Amino acid sequence: MAHDKKISNLTSHKDYDPLLGPEEAASYLGFSPDYILRLHRRQEISSIKGSGSRCRVRFRLSELNNWIKRNEQPARP
Repeated sequence: MAHDKKISNLTSHKDYDPLLGPEEAASYLGFSPDYILRLHRRQEISSIKGSGSRCRVRFRLSELNNWIKRNEQPARP
């Protein structure tokens, strides 16, 4: 999928912290966009809300990575 390649390229830049839409965030985390928006409504993932009539929610890539770290389960020995 070309979209996944685009996201993997974003993670290679050390100081680059792009804003991803719900669809991109879902693709990055392997979830559905509906689940990402549910996490947003529960305030489990920080977001940036745009202004205007369309008010698209965006997620920083670094925040998605922080969410992964907070939700990691340690491996069992």
